[in-house]
Amino acid sequence: MQNEFQLLEDKKSIDQLMLTYFSIISGRYLKKALSAFKEKEGYGQGIVFISFKNDLDDYDIAQLPRPLDDKHVLVELGFPAVEIDQIAYLD
Repeated sequence: MQNEFQLLEDKKSIDQLMLTYFSIISGRYLKKALSAFKEKEGYGQGIVFISFKNDLDDYDIAQLPRPLDDKHVLVELGFPAVEIDQIAYLD
């Protein structure tokens, strides 16, 4: 996680982020991604990631605009797909 990011909070932007995530994860990575999600373990490929609270170290947690708790996951889309990393909290 970088220090610079854009927090997505509107439904349209979050939906687009999730479409990007699943377009990259679908196919051969989907089974592994769903298995990791079931175990509450983060998973990503290249520029898209889903993280749980336990995936982040103290430094990464300190960079977030609000704490990540056990009821939320963090979705991140990075460069080169976007100039500034985008993150969204999902419940």
